[in-house]
Amino acid sequence: MPPHYQDLKRLGNHVERRRIELYPSRTAAADTVGMSKDTWLKIERGETVRAGSSATVDSAL
Repeated sequence: MPPHYQDLKRLGNHVERRRIELYPSRTAAADTVGMSKDTWLKIERGETVRAGSSATVDSAL
């Protein structure tokens, strides 16, 4: 397990909670920033994605 795994999980949990507050669906949140819902889901699950994807999510929240 990579050492940053817990950090990614913590970030993913925060992203999911905030997305639920702001958007009716994961697809709506992803569409807001021009990202696929699958990439958004990876971030919420704490999976590794490109750094640019994480920064893009930040702009939606």
